[in-house]
Amino acid sequence: MFHDRCELEDSIEAHNPDAFVVVYSVTDANSVQYADHILQSLWKMSAVASKAVILVGSKSDLVRSRTITADAGRKLANTYDCKFIEVSGGLDHRVDELLVGVLSQIRLKRDCRLSRSRSLGRRSYRLKRGTRNTSSVKGLLNVVCGTTEQRSKSCENLQTL
Repeated sequence: MFHDRCELEDSIEAHNPDAFVVVYSVTDANSVQYADHILQSLWKMSAVASKAVILVGSKSDLVRSRTITADAGRKLANTYDCKFIEVSGGLDHRVDELLVGVLSQIRLKRDCRLSRSRSLGRRSYRLKRGTRNTSSVKGLLNVVCGTTEQRSKSCENLQTL
């Protein structure tokens, strides 16, 4: 648990995590507010752009006690451009999908970072040589935004960026 942004930043610097799994209970409105606070802090630190971030709604099996809808979780995930999944530890529902998804997101973000650094290196080499790329606008957009084929509009697909 982090009580303020400085504590979170210190922990990130000390541990350099590859992913952030932000968990809230679908039966507790306070936990989703805290998850929102954590996601906002990660967003401000630009961690969402470079690290895998997955918002997890836990206790999805407790239907009668639910106070947070799945749509509210999706909306929160979309707000901070991160992935979303609901799981039930008690029923072991979608837990394996979450674990595989975390690893997939780590790999996808790592590959995206490597691809960007290679693209930037090639671009700087071309600029030094004085040559121009005929599709420089498209190339620049791909470097900044990532390739359009890799983007997913669904925050629930843990196998794509």
